Amino acid sequence: SGDVASFADLNRVGAEGSQAHDVFAGYQVGWATVGGLLRASLWNGTAGSWVDLQSSRTSDYLYSVGKGVWSDGTTVTIGGWGYNGTTQRDEALLWTYTVPTPGTLGLMACGLVAAGGRRRKAQA
Repeated sequence: SGDVASFADLNRVGAEGSQAHDVFAGYQVGWATVGGLLRASLWNGTAGSWVDLQSSRTSDYLYSVGKGVWSDGTTVTIGGWGYNGTTQRDEALLWTYTVPTPGTLGLMACGLVAAGGRRRKAQA
């Protein structure tokens, strides 16, 4: 949030590495390397809040990256891309999550919207 005291390590236990690409309203989005593959990831300020966005994709997507995040307070929207091994191309992806009401378990309940399309190869 702008000072050294607000530093948070988002790298989840077992991840070989991670990187945040965007932040908005307490959410962070990017990727974590798990099992040698990039997995689009969402956090809410701590490593323990990690959400594996890749897990909501079909197995056709070999890896994915979250690039942008936005929330209106009830829904969190994440834009990014994933490599589709079946089509052999990078495709634009959009994830949406409903923010849970206070007192519910878990970070978020998943609702998924995917947008396919060509994208240039991403930088590593």
